[in-house]
Amino acid sequence: MVLPDEMIKVKVDEYLSFGYTLPELIEYSVKYDCSNNELSVEDWYKEINAVLNTVYDRIFAELPNHAKCVVPISGGWDSRALLAEAVERLGADRVTTVTFGTPGQFDYDIGNYIGETFNTNHTAINLNYTRLSFSELVKSAKNSSWTYMPDAYFNKLARCAVCERDDLVLSGFMGDPTTGSFLNKKNNALDGTILSFMKTQVRGRAISKDTFKRIRGVEIVSDAEVDSLSLYFNIRQKSCILPIISGNSPRYQWTESLPSCGSTQAKIFSPFSSAEWIELWSRVPRKLKENQNLYLGYLNYQYPSFFSLPSKYSYGIHKRRFIRKFFRLSFLGSKYLVDKVFGKNRFFYENLNYINYDTAFINRDDYRDLLKESFHIVSEFMGIDNDFDRLYREHCRDRLSHSEFFLLVIGAAVNIRAEAEVEK
Repeated sequence: MVLPDEMIKVKVDEYLSFGYTLPELIEYSVKYDCSNNELSVEDWYKEINAVLNTVYDRIFAELPNHAKCVVPISGGWDSRALLAEAVERLGADRVTTVTFGTPGQFDYDIGNYIGETFNTNHTAINLNYTRLSFSELVKSAKNSSWTYMPDAYFNKLARCAVCERDDLVLSGFMGDPTTGSFLNKKNNALDGTILSFMKTQVRGRAISKDTFKRIRGVEIVSDAEVDSLSLYFNIRQKSCILPIISGNSPRYQWTESLPSCGSTQAKIFSPFSSAEWIELWSRVPRKLKENQNLYLGYLNYQYPSFFSLPSKYSYGIHKRRFIRKFFRLSFLGSKYLVDKVFGKNRFFYENLNYINYDTAFINRDDYRDLLKESFHIVSEFMGIDNDFDRLYREHCRDRLSHSEFFLLVIGAAVNIRAEAEVEK
């Protein structure tokens, strides 16, 4: 569908706040049912295991004997749980892992470590050697529009590097939000819920009144409580994360089968977005979901060899090495304080990105050229001043980090051009 310029400008306005755009319809239909509060932790483990086995049986039935299972691996828990199940069912020789990022970045280093430790067919994509071009990002945006860029492009690049037509890709989509990582304090006031959600989502400029009004129109269907989970599920997960993983799907309903995109057309599955999984976690008492206690306890119980290894949540340190972890946290904490006190580069966060964007915008000509072209496109389309020279000078000379905003401008420009090419 071709969008008029005024509608695209609304999307640009939202994108420059969030890094993605709002869906046309927002409805929350997951009801809380805590009637099983008396279940023991062991009984919940059995329920989790039963649901996952049912979902995994359906998924692996889709894998032909000659094909392989691909698991994009990071430093987190969800992809590691999927890898553990795939290796257990298929053996390491039929499992391919892929990770992307840069050396020194948690997801990249830990992903490599996990892949090598369990002898999978592992591929590492070092983004220091991946050049970005505006035309390639636009091509990617036609399938994964109005979401984080170049995140969507990097994800597609990784899949295309290892996938063949009949392969099966396992994604950790929805693992975090369903199991408790985004729980907030109960708030029965809808405006308070929206403000709480927006504070966690804003990446760029302040949210406009029109954007707030659109979110304010959310329909909450719940008999028990109103919380930000409704907004995480149906705004962030569907409109931001899903397009990054598998492309656009306006009519997507909760199921483990995700839309396929890209030249390989490999099937993409996410056990944690299945209807059974979401229904199960809607019944788990809140106290067991706090800090993902029940979920992480189950993973450690079910896959002890996989979950005894370091993760990005332990900053790459083995969880039993308390002294080393203390010094690592002290070091990172000092970098974080420098950031807060001096308000300059985001030193603390450089290990959490795919690549150190602060230095990439300074040292790499492909990032610099991409940024300059993007500022020109956005300022011309929106009828606003082109502030590239001032902001880039501040970023380079004054060491004031504008990387977050630069990425928003690039994503907005890429999607403006993608919409124009669809019109042709």
